[in-house]
Amino acid sequence: MILTVNDIQLFGVTGRPVLHSKSPLMFNAEFDKQNSHYLRLACQNAGEAIDLFKKIGLKGMNVTAPFKNDIISFLDSMSVDAEKIGSVNTVVQNKDGLIGHNTDHIGVVGSIAALKMDMKEKKFLVIGAGGAASAAVFGLVNVGLDVTITNRTDEKATVLSKKFNCNWAPFSELQNLIKNSDVIISTIPVDGIKIEPEWLKPGSILFDAVYKDSTFESLAIKAKCKVITGEDWLYHQAVPAYTLFTGKYPDPYIMKENVWNENPVFKKRNSIALIGFMGCGKTTIGEKLAARLGYTFVDMDEMIEKKSGMKITEIFSKYGENYFRKLENELLIEHVYRRRIVVSFGGGVIERKENRVIINENMVPVWLYATISVCLSRIKKGTRPILDCPEPEKKATELFNARRKHYAKTAELVVDAEFEIEQVVDLIYEEINFLCPQ
Repeated sequence: MILTVNDIQLFGVTGRPVLHSKSPLMFNAEFDKQNSHYLRLACQNAGEAIDLFKKIGLKGMNVTAPFKNDIISFLDSMSVDAEKIGSVNTVVQNKDGLIGHNTDHIGVVGSIAALKMDMKEKKFLVIGAGGAASAAVFGLVNVGLDVTITNRTDEKATVLSKKFNCNWAPFSELQNLIKNSDVIISTIPVDGIKIEPEWLKPGSILFDAVYKDSTFESLAIKAKCKVITGEDWLYHQAVPAYTLFTGKYPDPYIMKENVWNENPVFKKRNSIALIGFMGCGKTTIGEKLAARLGYTFVDMDEMIEKKSGMKITEIFSKYGENYFRKLENELLIEHVYRRRIVVSFGGGVIERKENRVIINENMVPVWLYATISVCLSRIKKGTRPILDCPEPEKKATELFNARRKHYAKTAELVVDAEFEIEQVVDLIYEEINFLCPQ
């Protein structure tokens, strides 16, 4: 991909799932003042995430569960902290390649420090032994705090305790461990642990790495405890990640304010917009996705042909692209407020600012990403009037480069559309279903 110096700089976050992530709310509060944008990348595994990172041309990427360990094998090098922790939550592209960093430990310590309490005499319990737990333990031990690890698999807890020279205890002793701890940090999914209010002593601190569906706030109220939320951790690790991405320090108040906003995808999840370059597979994927979700499928190009009584090629030939875009906009307004719908849009729908705003504010736009060569290989000759020219590949590249920033700034989610159709559908369905189980 050949891009000019004026092209938008793209960053992102990946994990499985990732559509629920609030990271874009924080980063784009800063990036929208610049020529930059931050995306969510839905991938099946860490290797695919790195591949999509390179295809799109990202400058940096945050990494969340379950890719924080697996991503390491695809990097060129790591920072000292990331090597010690054995986990990466931030990837930066520079002249030396892909560099892995870990800011999670800064997030943990920063969240606790924000309470402005003396923690030196407190007992800390970390539940879990994955990448987030490793970062938490590293950060806490590094500032001289008393830490005990417990995990459903004792062996993993012992390995982590030896690595960071701290205590461990069997998971079977969880109730007593919680009763005797001042700060309890859970790094495991919400359905992986159940803590009863009577296990907690009043005034202790509950710290949850997870912010979606966390039960810790209601538990803290019942047990008269304090709570540190997943949003706190997310914010405190995001500030140093931003600096790694840009070399600058962000406005922390703007990022902190936005991390508490509701993720807009929750309100829009019953209306899915598939956007992307011609030939990326929007119609085929859209039909199957709609069937899987039990939604209605709408092909915008097909609707335009029905409304005009002409084929797309005829509309372009007789009336030109501007007339086609007018019809497209009218039908978009007509359909955008429908619910339980999957809409496949033409590749150029995002060229109009009005369309981008309408789609982004009312639907969950999914950018189906495919390279120019793949898109062109899927397009039948004579079916795309805009490519009926002496050098169709050059024209397609120019079009894609002009639209890239609009796809990026419209999308809530990016998916690699070069895989088998069923794989792509499964991945999008998984993301939507995590937000709103069918």
